[in-house]
Amino acid sequence: MNSKCGAVKGACHGIKLGNLTTLLDNKEIALEGGMYDVDTGIVTFYDK
Repeated sequence: MNSKCGAVKGACHGIKLGNLTTLLDNKEIALEGGMYDVDTGIVTFYDK
């Protein structure tokens, strides 16, 4: 997995989000239990 940072200040690829919904600087919304990729805007969910 790539670990480079994207354009969102203070957020890197694969940052783990704990809130139900988190509004980032670029207005992309990521959901709880997901990994947000700031380079592509993709949220990936993993089995808990």
